[in-house]
Amino acid sequence: MAGRLAAEGNTWNKNTIITLLSRLVEKGMLRTDKFGRRNRYTALLSQEEYQAGQTESFVEKIYEGNVQGLLATLIKKEMLTPEDYAKLQEFWDRGENDE
Repeated sequence: MAGRLAAEGNTWNKNTIITLLSRLVEKGMLRTDKFGRRNRYTALLSQEEYQAGQTESFVEKIYEGNVQGLLATLIKKEMLTPEDYAKLQEFWDRGENDE
């Protein structure tokens, strides 16, 4: 893994990666299985679950739980286009479970 990161231009060393993985195991985001002297890591959260958790944390920390403040910022900074708004409206109208 460290070799692959280095090839992509990342300068993390082995100990940094091990520390990061250990913290993710402690937080319940990864599971580790021993295979001889090596560990195999498996994600315990889907990408959707992870993104939802990070979004909730972000809104709570930055906007004190006020989603309207986040959306207002996205609109003011033109990060939410009219097309994005239309798609969100369709999503809202369909209902969360009809993806």
